[in-house]
Amino acid sequence: MKPKKRQLPSDEAIQNKRNKLRNVFEQVASGELKVKRQKETVSDKLILIKDELLLLKDKNIPYPIMAKMIEENLGLKVSEQTLRQFCQSRLGFPKSTRGKSKEKSQTPQKPEQKTGYSASQALSEDQDFE
Repeated sequence: MKPKKRQLPSDEAIQNKRNKLRNVFEQVASGELKVKRQKETVSDKLILIKDELLLLKDKNIPYPIMAKMIEENLGLKVSEQTLRQFCQSRLGFPKSTRGKSKEKSQTPQKPEQKTGYSASQALSEDQDFE
């Protein structure tokens, strides 16, 4: 069975309905007519509480705790990753850098300082190799 070809409206039909479309677009642009997306997302709901989220912007509150607080107080279940992405991309929350452990962040010691043997010193001493 062949799929049906979509029939496009004629140029005359479009010209006749153009003013009606313009009126609808003007109402949407002015805010008289509200247009709702077909599907609401968690981000749509987070936009409603953005001012409250901004209170925690520089407080270093972990995202899992923030998500739990939102769920307990609003009944809105949001994943940690969704909340992190929303806060960082839309609200300007700082992105954390991957931390290095204290061990790695210290200035590394030269191997010879650990063992007490200095290969550099041994090589630099004048030795006769006969």
